[in-house]
Amino acid sequence: MRKDICRGIWYSVRVLLQFDNKHDAKKLIHCAGLTKSNCLELESDFGLVCQKTLDFIDYAFEEDGVDNCSKCKHYYIQHDNCTMQCHWLGKRITPRKKPCKHYEVRENSDGKAIQ
Repeated sequence: MRKDICRGIWYSVRVLLQFDNKHDAKKLIHCAGLTKSNCLELESDFGLVCQKTLDFIDYAFEEDGVDNCSKCKHYYIQHDNCTMQCHWLGKRITPRKKPCKHYEVRENSDGKAIQ
């Protein structure tokens, strides 16, 4: 994604946080496909690093230790309407606490699980 688009998204996240709207800010980050490292980089590029924003980044990417569909290699987000999709099932999915029987951990090029 282009850097200027990411900056625009990050600016919107910061505005949402000013109005204590963590839920929509978190949804925007995940819908845009930003990672924790992207968010930290964008925050440092912003110039004024705010502790409230850093706490939000930790909150938005906290790991609960439970495997869920968003960590599966078949999972993706359809960007035109921000819905969660499963390649394996071929349909829209909803958040669930336990993954389906087709769950496989997404891995990077080093063979390590993506967090």
